[in-house]
Amino acid sequence: MNKESLAQRMMKNVIWNFIGQIWMVVLAFFATPFIVRSLNVNFYGIYTLVGVIIGYFSFLQFGLGTATVKYVAQYFAEYVCSVGTCG
Repeated sequence: MNKESLAQRMMKNVIWNFIGQIWMVVLAFFATPFIVRSLNVNFYGIYTLVGVIIGYFSFLQFGLGTATVKYVAQYFAEYVCSVGTCG
């Protein structure tokens, strides 16, 4: 079994993440003319506006989901498992 070091795995994952981001930009670049032709210019404006509003709401979450998972897991590890009912 091939054991990669942490640095090698991290570099490989960063590269794949970067490739994925580039792929999304390329896909959006080529899909936009098709979407504009399909929706018409006016509806494309509404489509873009809805996308921007959804993006703002996604940004405004401020990591609340991740924080919830962290604190629930911390509570479970500290209080529930200390009583002996863990597992």
